[in-house]
Amino acid sequence: MRTINLLFHDIVKNQPLRNKYAVTEGFFLSLIKLIIAHGKFSLYQKDSGITRVRIFIDDGYASTYTTAAPILKAFNIKPYVAITVNKIDQEGYLTTKQIQELHKNGWIICSHCVSHVGLSIYINSVAQKNPRGGIYQDVGIDGQSTLLTQQEVLYQLMESKNSISKIINCSVDNFVYPYGIYNRFILNGIKNMALYKNAYTCDFGVETETTNPFKIPRYIIENEIPYQKLLRDLKELSRNTQNRR
Repeated sequence: MRTINLLFHDIVKNQPLRNKYAVTEGFFLSLIKLIIAHGKFSLYQKDSGITRVRIFIDDGYASTYTTAAPILKAFNIKPYVAITVNKIDQEGYLTTKQIQELHKNGWIICSHCVSHVGLSIYINSVAQKNPRGGIYQDVGIDGQSTLLTQQEVLYQLMESKNSISKIINCSVDNFVYPYGIYNRFILNGIKNMALYKNAYTCDFGVETETTNPFKIPRYIIENEIPYQKLLRDLKELSRNTQNRR
């Protein structure tokens, strides 16, 4: 079966939007209805023979609970939500109690690091092989400046898993790379230490039975994307068979 993972961030009631990855409540609702009405895609795991679509919501904005959750509940859709630990209970973000409620309602709670820090960097569009020495710094909005040490990377991976597991009283098996950035050290660390069963990128592609479980692609939704382009991309992905181990 093919699975397309749609990635959202902030779902707001009205304009203005926080950034290019934020969408309005109306856009989000219309998109959900569009996918449900389309005969080639399904937002429900029980359906077989057609391309499955999963909903991801990254970063744990408060709108995940106040705006997105009521819409998804109305359609009985259980999404994945990626939580950055140091944003929990901060203004504008999910509270501990809200995360517990979403988990109780069947949402998949994912680790998104302790801080929203890039675990690797790109130099000339090439992901660097390993973290290097240096003082810990949050790498900023593009995740492309300061590399972390190996211990700092492991802290981000392990502490976020442990912290969220305590909140939901359940193992956290899914990890989402901040900024979608990863390298060989990160991939091997997650795999060899058995920290997570799955890890999700921001790479363009479709998930199949042969997809590397630590490099699962997701399709980023931006606020200016036309419905026609989205449908074309979904159809292209549903025919794609290239995302192999």
